[in-house]
Amino acid sequence: MQAWGSVDGLEFYFRARWTSWTLAITEPGVDPVDVSEERPGTFFRSQTWGAGPYDAGYMPEDEAERIIRMCAAEFLRGRGAP
Repeated sequence: MQAWGSVDGLEFYFRARWTSWTLAITEPGVDPVDVSEERPGTFFRSQTWGAGPYDAGYMPEDEAERIIRMCAAEFLRGRGAP
């Protein structure tokens, strides 16, 4: 499961694979696909998901969308957006 797009004009990349998901939102010039931890110019979240070794890779689309929206809201709150 993968998704990409933008939040407040910045690129994001979401990936769910094996036992976890990750989401990165990056400032211009930083490719969100290459981000594996939070560092200056990035917003990064990761969490285990599911009970089996491959569950995250079969995450339903509506669950992925829920996680992306949750992370986007947290990112925007951190930027001072309502």
